Amino acid sequence: MTKKTSVLIAAGRCESAAFGPTATPLFADAPLMERFGFLIRRLHQIHIALFMQEVGDLDITTIQFTALSVL
Repeated sequence: MTKKTSVLIAAGRCESAAFGPTATPLFADAPLMERFGFLIRRLHQIHIALFMQEVGDLDITTIQFTALSVL
């Protein structure tokens, strides 16, 4: 890695041949429902909501529930 490249990466920019200054970010033009990160986050939100509906009266977290299940 050259000094210029490491400075650009440290500054949060990457202007190599693969990622030129005009390159668009991954999934920038994709619909929201096709973005993996969004879908994973939404799945987590749904999971937490369902969990809280079922065990909300017990006042425990998902991690505590998992530990109790293992024990």
